[in-house]
Amino acid sequence: MARSNGGKAKAFFRANPSGAFDQYLQDIQKLPLIKDPVEERRLARRVQRGDEKAAERLVTANLRFVISYVKKYQGHGLDLSELVAIGNEGLLKAVKKFDPDQGVKFISYAVWWVRQAVLKALAEQTRSVRIPLNQNSQLIR
Repeated sequence: MARSNGGKAKAFFRANPSGAFDQYLQDIQKLPLIKDPVEERRLARRVQRGDEKAAERLVTANLRFVISYVKKYQGHGLDLSELVAIGNEGLLKAVKKFDPDQGVKFISYAVWWVRQAVLKALAEQTRSVRIPLNQNSQLIR
């Protein structure tokens, strides 16, 4: 859950802290966001040319989004730390495939990759009987 700390950046806290994961939650609060759409497009173009530093910058700037997005899937069979790891994998895939010339913000594109990764993991890891992914996503809602 997120809470405000004195009107500044939001901090994440959990009812059942787990050491390393809670440290991760604290650490990502210190990472800078990308607020300028021009900078976002510039970084994405550099990623297309193979710039690993630019890819790292895009990923780290959006790690908080992954946490806030995957929280709604808590209680469906995977721990929050597992959901975050899976969501981060989707974010990495989005960075590799994003085309800045399509006219959409990176996070609007990335949400689909994060969602797909989480739904796929939930479908594969939480049921003893396999349900097709398109039907499983309807059950989760």
